Amino acid sequence: MPIRIRALGRLELAGHEGDQVPLGPPKQRLLLGVLVCRPGELHTVAELTEALWGDAPPASARNNLRSYIHGLRQALGVAAVEGNGRPGYRLALDPAEIDIGRFDGLARDGEAALHGGDLRAAREAFRAALSLWRDRPFADLDDDCPPLVREASRLEERRLVVIEQRIDADLADHRAADLVAELTGLVTRHPYRERFVAQLMLALYRAGRQAEALAAYRRAQVVLDEELGIEPGGALRELHHQILTRDPQLDPPAAHAAAQPAVRPAAPAELPPSSGRFTGRAPELARLDQVATAAARRETTAVIAIVGAAGVGKSALAVEWGRRALARFPDGQLFVHLRGFDHRPALRGYEAVTRCLRSLGVAADAVPDGLEEASALYRSLLADRRVLVVLDDAASAEQVRPLLPGSPGSVVLVTSRFRLPGLVASDGARQLILEPMSDGEAVSLIAAVLDDERIAAEPEAAAELVATCGFLPLALRIAAANLAEFPERPIARHVAELRAATLDGLEVEGDPSLAVRAAFDLSYEALTEPERRTFRLVGLVPGPDFGPDAVAALTGLSSAVAGRQLHRLAGAHLLQRRGDERYGFHDLVGEYARERAFAEDDADAAVSRLFDHYLERADAAATALHRHVLRLPEEARPTFDTVLDGATAWAWMTTELPNVVAACEQAAVQGPFAVAWLLADALRGHLTRVRDVVALDSVAAAATHAAAAAGDPLARASAALCAASRAQFTGSYPEALLRFDELLALSRVAGWRRAEATALSNLAVVQAEMGDNRKAIESHRAALEVHRAIGWTDGEAITLTNLGFGLLRVGRPAESVDVFGQALRLSRAVGSSDEEIEVLGYLGHLRVGLGQHELAREHLAESRRIGHLRGRVHVEADVHIEMSALAVETGDPAAARDHAMAALALLGPANDPWLVYNAHRAAAAAHAAAGDHRLALEHVRAAHLQTERVYGSFVRIQTALELALAEFRVDNSAAARAEPVVRTALDDARRTEHRILEADAHLALAEILLGRDDPAEAAEQFAAAVAIYTETGWRLGRATVERLAAEIPTRA
Repeated sequence: MPIRIRALGRLELAGHEGDQVPLGPPKQRLLLGVLVCRPGELHTVAELTEALWGDAPPASARNNLRSYIHGLRQALGVAAVEGNGRPGYRLALDPAEIDIGRFDGLARDGEAALHGGDLRAAREAFRAALSLWRDRPFADLDDDCPPLVREASRLEERRLVVIEQRIDADLADHRAADLVAELTGLVTRHPYRERFVAQLMLALYRAGRQAEALAAYRRAQVVLDEELGIEPGGALRELHHQILTRDPQLDPPAAHAAAQPAVRPAAPAELPPSSGRFTGRAPELARLDQVATAAARRETTAVIAIVGAAGVGKSALAVEWGRRALARFPDGQLFVHLRGFDHRPALRGYEAVTRCLRSLGVAADAVPDGLEEASALYRSLLADRRVLVVLDDAASAEQVRPLLPGSPGSVVLVTSRFRLPGLVASDGARQLILEPMSDGEAVSLIAAVLDDERIAAEPEAAAELVATCGFLPLALRIAAANLAEFPERPIARHVAELRAATLDGLEVEGDPSLAVRAAFDLSYEALTEPERRTFRLVGLVPGPDFGPDAVAALTGLSSAVAGRQLHRLAGAHLLQRRGDERYGFHDLVGEYARERAFAEDDADAAVSRLFDHYLERADAAATALHRHVLRLPEEARPTFDTVLDGATAWAWMTTELPNVVAACEQAAVQGPFAVAWLLADALRGHLTRVRDVVALDSVAAAATHAAAAAGDPLARASAALCAASRAQFTGSYPEALLRFDELLALSRVAGWRRAEATALSNLAVVQAEMGDNRKAIESHRAALEVHRAIGWTDGEAITLTNLGFGLLRVGRPAESVDVFGQALRLSRAVGSSDEEIEVLGYLGHLRVGLGQHELAREHLAESRRIGHLRGRVHVEADVHIEMSALAVETGDPAAARDHAMAALALLGPANDPWLVYNAHRAAAAAHAAAGDHRLALEHVRAAHLQTERVYGSFVRIQTALELALAEFRVDNSAAARAEPVVRTALDDARRTEHRILEADAHLALAEILLGRDDPAEAAEQFAAAVAIYTETGWRLGRATVERLAAEIPTRA
């Protein structure tokens, strides 16, 4: 199809023979430009008049407009411009006949080819798209015309993105050297566009010019700092680090590999998918641009509260602006639905911050246990980043404040039905009051759904329709969809029926005639009876979304039929698509559906069917994923035939977890109570494994409430186990102690021996963390007796592992080796690979400490092999940590450093805090062994930071000891400060019976006392350390022992 209209440069029209056709006077050319911006869409007369003459149209404007339309029809053909001015006109050309549409289509083809791995096709499509550009868009037209300015800005940004993608394809196809000159020019012309800088750096690096790649980063850093006062974004900083360290991931992909973007920042991209073509709101979009730009210049965080009535389009505006402004936010976009106006409880500040932390890469078990600490980590992660944060459906300023970044660079969009004056007064937010649509915008919106002929045939009725809908986008879309279902129905009749309905509590404030609910009624009545029933019943789902399987259970339909009905309901704008076969409600429509369900259906029976479905699937998933985790006795829970494989079970848990947690909470309040504790019992193993403390807290509270209401001893014991697990994982050890004591008592009352053993075993762990190691070992042994008495081998293996670790801490490593050996044999016998991995890791650590280096290597190699088979990244990191310690002991500090840094690279700063803690300790030991005590101190301090997330007396003593010694080694004058810290650590180690820590404290004190010129006491402390090392057989740190053994006699 030939291109007829060219707008990527001067506006030109080609005739059928390819010759250029005159376009007439300037205003007629401008009119064509405006129509070209949105081909196929209706432009009202009011919109066109404003575009051509601004705020001061002449009295003859309407007649002039008709004349220009007549002139365009003569140039383009009568059928090319549709409409009679009631209410507007539309350019009826295929987008491919316009170079803008051709450009967009070729760009999409290129993207599809790029992501599909067809580099040649991608390059050809991108080059063809770019070849259409002759100059800036609409180069010869009025540059003060808002529609043209907006479209030109969109196109310029799109062109730059296409250039970036074409370069991605070239980089993936080993063309780095050929790109350097082009990219150098692009960076010069667009110095603030970090993607071009990144591509230039990568091209230089792949061309063997590492130094020049690093220099390109430094130049960009200077430009951004001096001209904008900001630092490069996180993606560019990460690429700089990768180039600096010659990261192998930067090497060009193999020729057969699918092409991927050259720079792939690990940034969240959570903006919801567009529900259709966005219409209108030009002033509001411009206002958002203005506020964001002004905040960037002032180096502040822009907080913009978009407030207005329900259904006015607040969320759509926020998402649309976010999509248009993606280039402003190279570090990602977060989207959080705060549920301020929802049948579910509003999202608590801690839950909201937790979701954001997870999106930013923080592991579930790494999330701090309080709102203040979690919010502080959130602000830290956003520091020096440029992120868009959309906080949707806020009920109050208090809900929003924990999610406000603490440093400039980001933009926060808050949507709310309230005006949020506190956010404006206290937090400097700018308020954008979103009014209902203008009549032109509203008519354009319904015209996008209906045929223009229907609008043109009944312009007055169309105007009444948008007024009756309150100019609210939500109501407009639903009303138009209803009309589209009945092409013969007059709009006037539809309006009359709409106005005859009542709103009850859903009136638009100040004008109860605005029939938002009436629009829902008409949409509902247009459904078939089976679809109506499904629509009503899905309103009873307690969670945020649902899929065909859950709806099939709820309705009694097959999954296939349920899926088809959900698809049709979404097509009628009664449901929102939330992903692949996932659906949810807008808040108003969901409330409408629930009211209908309670009025017309047996809601209790439907909810019971849904809860049975959740119980069946949760039970099957728990069996597939966590079969070694303690569950309620079989006689105390229903049995099901459903069997899931591991992958299916994991996917189901991941997708349905929020819904099942919501079901658990609802059952605890409304009943049946048994559902609450049974769901909690099925979920506990998974929530424990993924360290989802927030969800575990919710189900524990729900189970506790339900079990207390029912008075069931087994249920109360199961709920106590949930609550105790939650307290243990968050380091709330006094509470955990109480909860496990409660579990112990309840399990004995109920005769649940496995729970009794579990209570004793976990009591031991908590007692050890609180410093009572002697009692902990007693509890471990008591737990073992119960395990063996009831023949529970799985639990016995876990308890033996915990006992082995406890024996090591109290200085009995030889016994620990024997106990770990028993645990290893049992874990292999029951097929618990996770437990086997853990035991092998402990054995590797023990063998290093005992000087049995070859055995250590064997254990660690086996741990790594099994971990690799199970896809456990943390196992690889743990092995690197122990191999680092082994390298230090064998006199190879360089290898020790490499292993420690490899562990840190695998983990990242926000990962498992215990592993990150030990990885930094390993790095510190490696640097100290190499004599670089300053770097060692940096890593000790980094380890110390992790103690906010790693709990227990052992870690507290160990960290205080190692930090004081590291500071002393850097600065001997710090001996006076270090000595009392180490003496306190020594006293604490003695009190808690951490025997090896006690020896380490003696040794550290000896070294510090030498620095204070007290060789006599240094010798005493050294002798005490050696005595304990000899007694226990512990040899870790022999280099320090040998150094002091040689130095102390010379100072006596």
